[in-house]
Amino acid sequence: MSNSSQKVPARIVDLSEQSGWLFARKLLLIVGIAASALALWRLSDVLLLAFGSILLALVLRGLAGIISERTKISEGLAVAAVVIVMTSAFVAFAWLFGSQIATQFELLSESLPQGLSKIVLDLRATRWGAWMFLRAQEVNLTSATRQVMGGLCDSGLRGNEGVIFRYGLHVAKFSNCGPVSA
Repeated sequence: MSNSSQKVPARIVDLSEQSGWLFARKLLLIVGIAASALALWRLSDVLLLAFGSILLALVLRGLAGIISERTKISEGLAVAAVVIVMTSAFVAFAWLFGSQIATQFELLSESLPQGLSKIVLDLRATRWGAWMFLRAQEVNLTSATRQVMGGLCDSGLRGNEGVIFRYGLHVAKFSNCGPVSA
């Protein structure tokens, strides 16, 4: 008998162990990605504060480096001078234009609900607008705009702005990097 006439049965490979391990790896990868996405979403405020602080520190250090090069004073004193000048400019701007800005926001908070009501009436006149409003009747645009405008009209360094300012100042004060040379 020759080997060519005999058929060799195909080798059956048991992939149950490998398939189980592959499934577990894929499942762990998906769970890890989902957990990372959830952590980023939950920490988005903290990440935004960190980004703002670093951005402020870069501005402070950049301006302090320019002042330090031109006046030959230490960078620590230059950072202090930049902070004093920027804070004074902010206070002066708020003192000069704060009442006008608050008045404009107050007018906007009064006229915005009326404008939104007009838009709603115009949309309800269309067929697709009426369909859309049938499905979204629980939304109260007037109270939503009051909350948004009320939040915008509040001023001061009470919340996140204060955190950004403090940590930006801290990073600018204690970073060891010199000025960026062109």
